[in-house]
Amino acid sequence: MKVSELSSNDGKKLNVNFGIYITDVIANSPAFKKGLRSGDVITEIDGTSISSVAALMKKMAEKEPGDKMDLIIVRQTKAEYPKVISGEKQITVTLD
Repeated sequence: MKVSELSSNDGKKLNVNFGIYITDVIANSPAFKKGLRSGDVITEIDGTSISSVAALMKKMAEKEPGDKMDLIIVRQTKAEYPKVISGEKQITVTLD
């Protein structure tokens, strides 16, 4: 999974003011299998707001393989994926 800082343009499109933009998720990776997709924005991990890549890396460094993380993500429906529901959702991932 690749991430970047949320640009103001992406934030406006998704109606979010902060978060980490997921730029790429490899098909069939653990992140993909748990439901993360390119274009999602991670706004919270384990109850803590996340607004920078550094904060995301710090939270991940606190975890051990096999630990779970609860993520709050924001997703925007894209015209080519009409069955994708936009809005906020919670995803629990297990780290490998």
